[in-house]
Amino acid sequence: MDTLGSLEQLGLSKKEAQIYVFLLYSGPSTPTEIANGTGIKRPNIYEYVGNLEKQGLVHYQLINKRKLIVASPPEKITELIEEKLNLAKQLVPTLAQRVGDSFQSKITFYKGKKAMQELFKDALFCQQKEIFYQWSPEDMNKILDKKVIEEFIKVRLKKGIKIRSLRPAEKESFYQNETDNEFGKKMTEVAYISPEYSFSLSYAIYDDKAAFYSSQKESYGFLVESKEFAEVQRMLYQIAWNNSGKLNQ
Repeated sequence: MDTLGSLEQLGLSKKEAQIYVFLLYSGPSTPTEIANGTGIKRPNIYEYVGNLEKQGLVHYQLINKRKLIVASPPEKITELIEEKLNLAKQLVPTLAQRVGDSFQSKITFYKGKKAMQELFKDALFCQQKEIFYQWSPEDMNKILDKKVIEEFIKVRLKKGIKIRSLRPAEKESFYQNETDNEFGKKMTEVAYISPEYSFSLSYAIYDDKAAFYSSQKESYGFLVESKEFAEVQRMLYQIAWNNSGKLNQ
């Protein structure tokens, strides 16, 4: 594992990560010893140590009349991340409310397989815990990758997100996690459209959003964020659902 790289991903700067790892391996040290061991200029050591101290990752300790810098146990990193996570959980509802108060409709376009996979995964963050799909399994398995879809289903079920899936009967393809246990079946309603109305483009409606996915041939997608648009799409979806045939899983 790239220890320094991982610490940077957790929020430390490159220099802070170097100092923290040095202290863990070398034990209590003076600024001069840290500078010699890491190659960081001594005058800059105090700034980086100060940042680490604010996060509780290092502290000063008097040992044999010498003021040394000591690394906190690695478990402190977990505590730090948990504190940030709790703060984020408190902050998100406030930010979401502000976004809602000043919400403006927008359309975001996605091009290419990776981008479309990210668009697809956006539905996992839906607040209403329900997604309405018009879905062509055969085509979506190609453009999104069936493994990505099956992993999505695992997370969806874990989060308790229910779906309705309107599919073309001649392109039917069930996903194992939707059918191999009672909970998966309970959280997955499927109906089919008559073969005369075959389609390859798919879409999803959730919260105040509607996401569209093209076939592999064109490889694009777009997300419409609009309460009115989503409501109209739900209405049209319900009409199609009421006139479809239920599939036996």
